Amino acid sequence: RRMGTDATAAASAAAVVDTTALKAKVRVEESKSGGGKRATTIRGLSRDAAKSVLKELKAALSVGGRVNARGDVEVQGAHAEICLIRLQKAGYSDVRLAGGAGAVKAPAWNAPQEVRDRAAAQKQAAKAAAGKRAEKARVAARAPAAVAAKMLAQLRASEQLEIAKLRRSDVPRAEKALAQEKLDRIQRRIAEAGG
Repeated sequence: RRMGTDATAAASAAAVVDTTALKAKVRVEESKSGGGKRATTIRGLSRDAAKSVLKELKAALSVGGRVNARGDVEVQGAHAEICLIRLQKAGYSDVRLAGGAGAVKAPAWNAPQEVRDRAAAQKQAAKAAAGKRAEKARVAARAPAAVAAKMLAQLRASEQLEIAKLRRSDVPRAEKALAQEKLDRIQRRIAEAGG
């Protein structure tokens, strides 16, 4: 009986350690060595978690790798996106691309399906956000205050054109009289608009 209780306590303690490890701040970074070889580095994991993650990634990606002296996972090749997805699926909540790995363009045609799906979801989210911003701008432009401001700006521009026409010496008198009438109408509308 006592052994069963101890085993249960040990299992619950391991579960607590696992949940705190899953909340760790994990960063995935791609780097390039002097010889042109690319590597993916995962920082922020405990040593035990790093060993298990490395084992899973090596099997999933069919690449080599190691846990270095600082406890960082180093995987051969540029696999930041797939490592990020695998870590998120494993339950790590705070996983992000770091060091320029997030600035990578669209995935290659032969990238894993998970990476292509993530890129498509990001593209769709960006398109939706742009649509929301455009709709917000359209609504703001149709607001009564915005319409009145635009009309006032147009009236002021017309006023300046008519004033310039009246100042010119090469305009006939009849045309100047018409311009003066138009200027009076524009100024009345500006006064009515509150400008």
